[in-house]
Amino acid sequence: MLAPVRTRPTSTLSKPGYEKIVKTCEVARERYKLDWVWIDTCCIDKTSSSELSEAINSMFKWYRSATVCLVYLADVNVFEREFVKSRWFRRGWTLQELIAPRDVVFFDCGWVQGGTKKSMAGRIAATTGISTSVLTGARFLSTVPVAARMSWAALRETTKEEDLAYCLLGIFSVNMPMLYGEGAKAFIRLQEEIMRNSADLSIFLWEDSAMTQKYTGLLSRSPTAFYRMGKVAVEPTFSQREFLVTNRGIRLKLGLHVNAVPSSGLAVLPLGHVVNPSKGSLGIYLRRAGLDLFVRTRPKECFEGDINRMFTKFQVVKSLHYHQSVAMWDNRLVISNPLSLPVSSVEPPGCWDPKHGIVYSGFSGAFLGYIEFELSAHDKFAVVFCHRDHVWSCDVVQGQKWAQVQKNFQSHYMARYDRLIYAQGLLFWWQDRRGSQGV
Repeated sequence: MLAPVRTRPTSTLSKPGYEKIVKTCEVARERYKLDWVWIDTCCIDKTSSSELSEAINSMFKWYRSATVCLVYLADVNVFEREFVKSRWFRRGWTLQELIAPRDVVFFDCGWVQGGTKKSMAGRIAATTGISTSVLTGARFLSTVPVAARMSWAALRETTKEEDLAYCLLGIFSVNMPMLYGEGAKAFIRLQEEIMRNSADLSIFLWEDSAMTQKYTGLLSRSPTAFYRMGKVAVEPTFSQREFLVTNRGIRLKLGLHVNAVPSSGLAVLPLGHVVNPSKGSLGIYLRRAGLDLFVRTRPKECFEGDINRMFTKFQVVKSLHYHQSVAMWDNRLVISNPLSLPVSSVEPPGCWDPKHGIVYSGFSGAFLGYIEFELSAHDKFAVVFCHRDHVWSCDVVQGQKWAQVQKNFQSHYMARYDRLIYAQGLLFWWQDRRGSQGV
């Protein structure tokens, strides 16, 4: 229990915030005939971690059940001119105060009523990006895509980094424990909780303009990355969406466009949402990092266009540390192909970037695959390569021999491991009737 007001020291009673409490009680009693008020600044015992956690997880429900929510804008003198410029519209915790209650009444610094959420819905929508249909209650919050709801918090601020996640619990109808000190992990946990309760793929639809990593996981670092997603809309679909958080990442059973970007080795994961239907579906770029494992690439942009889907099961890394992203780039093999011989087969698919002649091995430390080249319609050879212990090794297998070992190339490779070529880049040669040729 909090200490009764009468037992508080004079220094507390003389603070400006105390006057706000008194005026709130007066307005609630005289104008709305209410017997009780709840004020976040004084009705939560922050010295009790259990009470704080309960309050944060319940706050949205309390606001939604309230008869009215009174908002005192201490920095607004002239309501019409300064209303939407108030700091209140930039704070993280006030987002649920705006959305959850049925009725919200705004007061200026002199406790003069300036308007309500419904009467000011147009101006609020223009400032916050929250549609008037949501503000007026005409649209259920659960029907708004996750990415769009995240965008409402993109420009909001909190004193503690973790609160950027905690202040959104009610917006997504999820609960989780408060762990102050975890930093950015709080927002990762929030996204995981959302995924456990929703199959909305727009949670992966973000663009992080401040990202310095070349490769990332599927989950965003903060709501800021959803800034441009305020107008995303879901595409009608008959197919079932399925994904699951595992210890390897996020397991998906979805349509994947493997060769979406010609001559790049990149895949595109369509996410079932659009901003402008005439421009096509939205998706994100992926690069293979293992047999059935992908990472996100080009995290500063999303794909927009027509997508040819091939339904398959695969994993995408949930989050990627900086050193893992660096390893993805450092652990690559450059294959020189000056004669531009056609590539007829690659294993695993997606590891080969033909435009730049690069094989990507991922970040796990072990990788095995091959590229098959065509000399003619009936004459092929393959470069079988392995990356292990930070070293590339390779073997060139030609003609009929390659046809014999292709299906079991892993066994062939390991049997010859002590006789292989070691190189960071590869320039290999063979002899035929035309003389020495280089690839």
